[in-house]
Amino acid sequence: MTNYFQIVLMVRNLEIYWPERVEKMLASISFVSSAQDNLLQLSCLFRGSGISPYLVSTVSIAFVPLILGFVTVLVWRGMACIRPKTLTETWLRNSFTTFFVIAYLSYPSITNAAFQGLNCMEIDGKKLLKADLEIACYES
Repeated sequence: MTNYFQIVLMVRNLEIYWPERVEKMLASISFVSSAQDNLLQLSCLFRGSGISPYLVSTVSIAFVPLILGFVTVLVWRGMACIRPKTLTETWLRNSFTTFFVIAYLSYPSITNAAFQGLNCMEIDGKKLLKADLEIACYES
C-alpha cells in the first residue's frame, strides 16, 4: 500500500492534464502519502539564515528516520532497565523492529524528496529546480 501512495504522489507532481475527478482523487490520496513531509517542517526554523528551505527539508527527511531509530533504541533499552524481567531479552529485537517500521514508513517521503531534486522547469530560458526556484539545474 505504501508503494501505491508513493507512485500516486509522484504522478500528481507531473505536469499532465488530468480530468477533474482524477485530480480530486490524487489530491485526497496524496494527503495520506505526504503526511510525513507535512508533519515535520524544519525549514521555518532556518528562515532568513540564507540556507535553502529545500535543502533543509531534504536533509531533515533523510535524517529524521535515523534519529528516530536511535531514539527507539534508547527507549527500548530504558524500558528494559525499568522492567528487566519482561524486556531484558527482547529490547534489541524490539528496537530493530521499531526501526524497520520507521524506515518502511519513511521510504515514500525519502524517495519523493529524491525525485523532487530531479524535477526542473524552464523560466525565462533558465532551468530551475521546481521545488526551489533559487537553485539552477544542470549547474555545479
